[in-house]
Amino acid sequence: MAARDELLELLDSDPELLRGTAARSRALTDPDGRYTDEDVDQIVYAFGTALREGLRDEGTAARDLLIESVVPAVVEQGETAASLARSGALFGALLVGAVTPRLAESAREEAVGWLAEFFGAWCQDVVVAAGEVA
Repeated sequence: MAARDELLELLDSDPELLRGTAARSRALTDPDGRYTDEDVDQIVYAFGTALREGLRDEGTAARDLLIESVVPAVVEQGETAASLARSGALFGALLVGAVTPRLAESAREEAVGWLAEFFGAWCQDVVVAAGEVA
C-alpha cells in the first residue's frame, strides 16, 4: 500500500487523530483559550478535508477556501502571519509524530516527506495570505 493511501486509511479509521493533534497544538498556541471548541472543531474538519484532498491528489479547492476565508478572518481577530506559521508548523510536526509510528515501516519515509511538503507549502501560503490582509 502506498504511503498516501496508508495516511488516508489512518485518518479515516481514527477520527480523533486530527482533533487530538489540534488539542496538543492548541495547548501550545492558544493557552488563553481565545478559540472555542466549536471554532477548533470547524477548523479541524475543514483542514482534514484539505489534507484528504491533497492525499488523494484531487486539487486544492478545500485548501484554497481555507486560506482565502479563514486566514483573513483570524488576522482580523489579531493573529499575525508569524503566529499562523507557528501554529501550522506545530500542528504538522505533532501530526507527523502521531502518525509515523502507526505506519508500516516501508511507508514512513515517503509519508513524512509528503507531510513535510504539504505543511511547508501550507505555512508559506498562510504567511502570504496573512500578509495580504494585514
